[in-house]
Amino acid sequence: MAVSGMLHMMGLTTGAGPFGERPQGHFDFDPPARIRYVEDFPRRVRAEKDGDTVLDSRRVKLVWVTGRQPLYAFPEKDVTARAQAVPGLEGYVSLAWNAVDAWYEEDEQVFVHVRDPYSRIDVVETASRVRASIAAQALAEGTPRILCETGLPPRYYFEPADVRLDLLTPSETESG
Repeated sequence: MAVSGMLHMMGLTTGAGPFGERPQGHFDFDPPARIRYVEDFPRRVRAEKDGDTVLDSRRVKLVWVTGRQPLYAFPEKDVTARAQAVPGLEGYVSLAWNAVDAWYEEDEQVFVHVRDPYSRIDVVETASRVRASIAAQALAEGTPRILCETGLPPRYYFEPADVRLDLLTPSETESG
């Protein structure tokens, strides 16, 4: 990244990203002038306006369009505020970023714009209870931190007190 931080900033559809205004690389085909890409987003998203929750959804989609930051899209029934239909996503709507007072991914406030999962790593707090089990036997249960890395499924990290260490056995298996 350049010292200014702006020259080489990128996301999937912004800046120097592959579908941004100034791609760093090149394709071996002629890409369209404008793309739209949609994928499921694995985090709970909420929004508040005037102290009321106007959106609470676990069925979030991210929508990327060439030259723009990604935007959240939600099932209509998860939103009580005035929202706009998302073209091509039947039953999904979006809210303008400044139409609400606060945005949250899990239990952490998000500022300025949607976090682009293709250009960051996040560890987020959640109040949602998560249970890890094998054959209906709980190995861990609690409100873990969620590690969200580019291109990988979310991973859950429990507090040691939330893990049934008595059910675990040593193993040669390593991760990392």
